[in-house]
Amino acid sequence: MQKQSYQNHLRFYYPHHFVFYPVLTALVVLGIRQAMQNEARSMEWLAITAIFVLIGWLSFMTRQHYALTLQNRMVRMEMRLRYYSLPSNGWKTSKTNCRFRNWQPFVLLRTTNCRDW
Repeated sequence: MQKQSYQNHLRFYYPHHFVFYPVLTALVVLGIRQAMQNEARSMEWLAITAIFVLIGWLSFMTRQHYALTLQNRMVRMEMRLRYYSLPSNGWKTSKTNCRFRNWQPFVLLRTTNCRDW
């Protein structure tokens, strides 16, 4: 197994990190510059700049949302694997009694509804 380090886990999505964000930053800078130079249309340029900032913020938050969704899915699969190994008669007979929605791990371990655990 390869030794874990920061270099093993560092990932860049090149179109996103090296094309989209630099172009978006250049457009925001250009919009602010145009708003300062063109006094007659400064409000329009500030509105366009605000739209660019909003697009950048939404793209960042969407990326975070997808990462957290994937992490949540992995944690649920790990918990299912752990609960599969707990009962002596297997997961198939006891899964109808257990609910995994809106669970809190510590409460679930103390007050589970499964009779055979």
